Amino acid sequence: MRIVPRWLAQGSEFPRVRIHITPYAQVPELWEMDSTGSTYTANAVVPEASFKVTKGEPKFYDTIGDSGKKNRHFFCGNCGSPLFNKLDVMPGEVIIKSGGLDNGAADLKTVGVEFFCEQRLSFVPPAEGAKQLPRFG
Repeated sequence: MRIVPRWLAQGSEFPRVRIHITPYAQVPELWEMDSTGSTYTANAVVPEASFKVTKGEPKFYDTIGDSGKKNRHFFCGNCGSPLFNKLDVMPGEVIIKSGGLDNGAADLKTVGVEFFCEQRLSFVPPAEGAKQLPRFG
């Protein structure tokens, strides 16, 4: 499957960045934290060995997480859409921003865990059946 911001897939130049993920057992997650830029971000964690960028070069920036370790955030340098993250606390894994997955893969069906639940906005209900964690890690 590829990850491409859907609204960009219409133009002749887009997508500028493509990512391929080989089959994996996904662990759908919701992250409800201030840095998502929205009410939450839906993610799928995949083994780094099953993941590769097949077109373009995503841009990135680094932040330091609560652990004191580096979080690298990759995004489309043309439109700014978030694509994936690599965290030093999760070596060998890639956190895919599932909203851009195509072929129906953006519908994660179920959520396994929600992180940063204390930051959940009052109008966002907990994901049914998901483990609720106040922090990551």
